[in-house]
Amino acid sequence: MPHEYVPWSRRRDFDGPLDGEPRPVGQSPLTQGNLPSYHHETHHIVSPAGPRQGQAGTAYSRIRTPAMGPTTDRPDRPADRRTERAVRRARIAELREQEQRRERRRRLTTFAAAGAVLAGLAGGGTLAVLHAKDDRTARADAPAAPIPGVRTYDHLSRTHVTGKVAYPQTPPVGGDHNPVWLDCTGKVYDRPVADENAVHSLEHGAVWVTYNGRATPEDIRTLSAKVEVTPYSFMSPYPDQQGTVTLTAWGTQLVLDSASDPRVERFFTTYVQGPQTQEPGASCSPGSMPLTNG
Repeated sequence: MPHEYVPWSRRRDFDGPLDGEPRPVGQSPLTQGNLPSYHHETHHIVSPAGPRQGQAGTAYSRIRTPAMGPTTDRPDRPADRRTERAVRRARIAELREQEQRRERRRRLTTFAAAGAVLAGLAGGGTLAVLHAKDDRTARADAPAAPIPGVRTYDHLSRTHVTGKVAYPQTPPVGGDHNPVWLDCTGKVYDRPVADENAVHSLEHGAVWVTYNGRATPEDIRTLSAKVEVTPYSFMSPYPDQQGTVTLTAWGTQLVLDSASDPRVERFFTTYVQGPQTQEPGASCSPGSMPLTNG
């Protein structure tokens, strides 16, 4: 041990718990330069009893050195204990602040995710509304769009007559007609009907579907199904017509080769009670009118 080789008269006390002088660079704390402090620290480390408590709770350490004579009691430095507590409090405060920052980040992440979901829902609702509006606009604009192949006729008379009328079109698209109109409430006739009665139904805004012998059973079934669910429409065979399928409204006609033609749907959409109707809202149920115009 260092004190076994250095006489006590030559001892010096450097920095340590006993407030010694500054220790020179390179001076070992376990040599002549720090004997009292060395024994003080050794006693703290190896003493089985540990530091002794003095009056008023002050901690004392017993310092035993052979050359120092009787054991002396010196209090530990309160400043060191205060420093240690301050460091511990600062560390705890730092850990709490870190935890609070993590909690704030977690909440911000949660709020951001919730906001994104709500924004997505709101955006989806807006898009759905816009798409619905576009669909309505498309349907409203559809009647105004011309249908390829449709032929129109103007200056058609509307006199009620009881005799036969020689119509220039086959089937006829308008002109003088019988006072009695045909049932056009989605009625499918399996035999030809009188032109004069059919024209009166056209005047009320109905669409007349006719077909000749070239129409297939599938054509007839398709057209019948369409007419049966469409008020202000009726259907009948017309053997003398040129086209396989003919769609007729007042002053308007479309000749087709097949019932599968997509223009069938467009014709119904445009001309059932369409702008060509001469008597909007007039009945399609079986009836008759006096022998006057209309």
